[in-house]
Amino acid sequence: MVLSKSEEEKIIEENLWLVDFVAKKYRHLADYNDLVSAGHFGLVRGLRKYDPSRGKASTYLVHWVRASILECLYENRNVHVPWNKINDYINNRKSEDNVYGESLVPKWEISLDHSNKSQENNDGDDMGSDNIEFQSSLSSDSVNKVKEDETAAHVSFVIDNSNLTDIERYVIVHRFGLKGEEDKTLYEIANIKGYTAMGIQKAEKRGLKKLSKNKLIREILE
Repeated sequence: MVLSKSEEEKIIEENLWLVDFVAKKYRHLADYNDLVSAGHFGLVRGLRKYDPSRGKASTYLVHWVRASILECLYENRNVHVPWNKINDYINNRKSEDNVYGESLVPKWEISLDHSNKSQENNDGDDMGSDNIEFQSSLSSDSVNKVKEDETAAHVSFVIDNSNLTDIERYVIVHRFGLKGEEDKTLYEIANIKGYTAMGIQKAEKRGLKKLSKNKLIREILE
């Protein structure tokens, strides 16, 4: 199925949050703007392979965004990416190939022999100190955790970039326990912010109305 230009632009706009979500995980390893640029490239590259009949766009495109950012990290001479962890990542992506029917393995794929030789030359270096995690897609628990994290990141991105006022944003976040906050009653929020409960309720209604255009937010808050 070939997407029209307007459909492609719509999908890209709806999934820009994925780039921010993945780039933030690795911003301690490279320049954030470089990671975002790489993520945007991966998003567009993945969209060219995307088939709407195979499922939700974000579930498919996040792998391309992550692969492109990891490729950027690998090519950065100032960042050491352990060979064994790269191979773990590649093996996981190959498992996903069986599901999606397209290669998600970055162009920097290496052989296991090279990996073993490189590890032997590291003289016992602690590979865990590199702070790069390549999460396996084979575990259902891992998949669910990734989806939960990505959903939470999407919600945060939408709320932070919406036209909500400060009080509307505060009420929505704390009423529904979003962004790691505990959910609170109207009266609790009113006491904290110095408003009446009626004022907080009105702010909540205004905020929900503004956010109702976003399907994911609407499903979560219903």
